[in-house]
This record gives sequence, C-alpha cells and structure tokens, in this order.
Amino acid sequence: MLNRLENKSFPRAGKKVVVTGMGIVAPTGIGIDSLLNALKDGESASAHIENVNVADYPVKSACQVRNFNVTDFLNPKQAKHMERCSQFGVVAAKMAVEDAKLELSAIDQDRLEIYEGTSIGGMEKIFDDHQILLTKGYLKLHPFTPVRAFVGSTTGEIAIVLGINSKSLTICSGSSSASDAIGLGLERIKSGMIDFALVGGSETPIVPAIIASFCRMGVVSVRGDDPKAAFRPFSSDRDGFVLGEGSAFLVLESLESAVLRGASIYAEIAGYGASCDAYHMVMPHEKGEGVRVATRRALTMAGLTIDDIDYINAHGTGTLMNDKYETLAIKSTFGERASQIAISSTKPITGHLLGACGALEAAICILAIQHNFVPPTINYSSPDPDCDLNYAPNKAIQKQIDMALSYTYGFGGKNSALIFRKYSDAR
Repeated sequence: MLNRLENKSFPRAGKKVVVTGMGIVAPTGIGIDSLLNALKDGESASAHIENVNVADYPVKSACQVRNFNVTDFLNPKQAKHMERCSQFGVVAAKMAVEDAKLELSAIDQDRLEIYEGTSIGGMEKIFDDHQILLTKGYLKLHPFTPVRAFVGSTTGEIAIVLGINSKSLTICSGSSSASDAIGLGLERIKSGMIDFALVGGSETPIVPAIIASFCRMGVVSVRGDDPKAAFRPFSSDRDGFVLGEGSAFLVLESLESAVLRGASIYAEIAGYGASCDAYHMVMPHEKGEGVRVATRRALTMAGLTIDDIDYINAHGTGTLMNDKYETLAIKSTFGERASQIAISSTKPITGHLLGACGALEAAICILAIQHNFVPPTINYSSPDPDCDLNYAPNKAIQKQIDMALSYTYGFGGKNSALIFRKYSDAR
C-alpha cells in the first residue's frame, strides 16, 4: 500500500457541476453576508444557552440561531406544524432557490432532486411528547408526532412548500450527512440523470437530552466563563466542541444548464469521495486510512492531484482524539505538502451542526474561493506537538484559493470529502 496518494489522478467522465444558489440559516445570522462577515472577523456565535434549562449540566454554551422568525419567510399555515429543524431547512432551501433565480415552474421536475442530510432531525418532538405521555397520558399526544419527529420530515416539507414533486431523500450518516447529500446530488448531475439538485442539511440539537448525551460522552467543552473562547480546535488546551444549530442549502446545476439560463456561478463542485473506516463507532482510525480513501476518490472524480489543493476546511471538533488523528490523516494523505496547505476549523465560529455541518462548511469553502481568504481557526492559544500543521490561527489570511477541500467525519467511521474549484468561464 502506498504511504501517500500518488501524485496523479485520472478524471471520471461526466458533466461539470456548479453551485448557483446558497441559503444560510446559521448562528452567525440569516443569509450569506452575515456568515462571510463572521468568518472574516473571526467572530464566534457561541453564547450562554437560551430557552433550555442546563442548570444541572456542565455545558452552558451553544451556537444558537437567534432572532429567527419563521413567518418572515413562510406563511403561518405552512410553518405551524413544522419542527424547528424543518423550519430552518425549508427557509434555507427556499433562500437557495431564490438566490439561484431558479424558476421551478419552468423546469422539468424530473430533472430536479432534493437531498438533505441530518443526524437527528426533529427528535426534539419525540422527547417532548414522551414527557407528555408520562405526565398526561396517551390521549394528550399530538397525532402528528411520528411525522414531525421523522428524520426525513424536512425533505418532505421542502417539497411541499416549493412544489417539487420529484425525488426527495434524507441522508443520515452522522456528521457526514450533509456532505453525503451534496455528494449524491453531484453524482446524479454528473451522470446526466438530472440537471438540478437542491442539497444541504439541517439540524437542531440544542435540546436537553442531546446536550446531556454529549456531556456524558465527554466531547463538548465545559468552559462556561467565556462561551466565545470555549471551542479550541488543534490547541493543546482543547476540551471538546460547542454544539450549533442551523441549516445551509445549495443549488447544484449542470454547467450547461447554468450557462444556458445565464445563472450566476459561485464555484464548481468538482469532486466527492466517501469511505468507512470499518474500525470503531466513535474513535477515528489511527492511521487515517478512511480519510485517505475518501480524498483519493474525491481527487479522482475532480481530475486533480494532492498538489492542487489550496485550502482544507477540517472537521476540527476540538476533541483530543479527533484533532490528533485528523492531523495524522492529513499528513498521511498529503505527505510533504501537508505543512504547505492552509487548514482551518471554522466550527468555533458556527458551532458543530452535527449532520448539517458539511453543508455549512461547503458554503464556507465557496466563500473562501470567492473572496480569496482562509477563514481562521479561532481560539488557538497553545500549540500541540500532535497537531503541528498550518491551522490559520486566530486571524483570516488573504490568499488566493482556487481549490478547497472540505472534510467531515461521522460516527461509525464515515468519512466524506468534497472539493470545490474556482469557476472561470475561460476554462
């Protein structure tokens, strides 16, 4: 077996796929500009948790979506029976379609599909109704609980609100969910089966049982005095991540379609690769084999080599094991180039959105390409000998970014890699 990826790649034939629309509902704010400003300023959205009683928990901070009024985007009748996760997803998807200036009524619906990633969906409803069952009895349960708590409810709600009657699927692969949803949309367009894909993720884990579960796992930061400084990826004093909620959606489109309708193009999505460590449900593989495989597959699809990557948006969860082994995986994958590539974890700014993180970080990679900068890894205060790469500490770096790679890893050893390329109509 090779010690690193060979410096060659053989592109898979297929259509070029571009991103023509983005919709963001994030702790940094609603819309693209608020996310971009937070990234450039290195401003964390972490704050003391609101509307959830965490008095008995060691964790006091989260990145919550604040000042969100769903009726600013959807009529009350549409929003009434949606859980918060679906509200976020529907609004972000609607924003992405509007941003792409895509007239849904004017396209062949057989050529458009919806793919969304989430890890827990509307599970909050199950927890709430379980309490109602215990305290008030069976007859007080809401009859639509199975629908509203269904992990696939968001894609159904998107289809209903937007009037899209084609394939609408939910991907659930832990923190890789949204990346895999994006990758599936890419593969479908690249193969010529469809022309458009509405892809993304939505997640709302700021609920008591989820917070408590991650506390018991010991993977969330328990620093409560300064929420904005709690999440410290790759730093020697890291003690876990800060949970986040929100949604991001992208409109993917074949290049031919985008050019034909005169669409504005954010970037090309060039490659996707996925793998499973087949090693452990929680621990990453010590030698990073699965990451290497996912990267190789993404580079092969894109027709690129390891020398082409300018920026890596790392999974960077701030846990002792993830950051150490992600660093080793990047070294194993990129060899001598690893120390030359700008790397950052943007999760301290947005929080860890679990199954939706890949969609938000895909948007971040696109913004990095568009605006030629490396988002910072904030709260990097103390170097760790086990994490010795270039993590763009604390301040954004102005740098031309032509190729960006986004990593996400899910429970069960699932690894996903997405590659985005600067679009030029001269190519």
